[in-house]
Amino acid sequence: MNPDSGMTSSVVPVFAAKVVKQENASPEDSEAIAAVEAFSLEEIKQGFVAGRLVSNNGKESFEAYLRDPFLSFAILLAETKNVVR
Repeated sequence: MNPDSGMTSSVVPVFAAKVVKQENASPEDSEAIAAVEAFSLEEIKQGFVAGRLVSNNGKESFEAYLRDPFLSFAILLAETKNVVR
C-alpha cells in the first residue's frame, strides 16, 4: 500500500497558497503529463460530490476520479480556519 494513501496513520503536511498569476504550463517531453488543468474551489467541491472532475479545455474532454483524502482535508481545514471562502 502506498504510505500516502490516506489509509495509514502517517502525518502529511497541509499547505494553503493563493494563486496570484496563472501562466501556461510547459511540461518537458519526458514527463508523463497528459494535461495541466486549473479548477476553482467550487468546481473541486462539486467534483468531490460527483466523484470525478470533468475537464473540457476546448481541445478534448476528459474525466478524472476525484477521491483524494488529502485535498478534501486541506479544503475542510482551510474553510474551518477561514483561509478560503
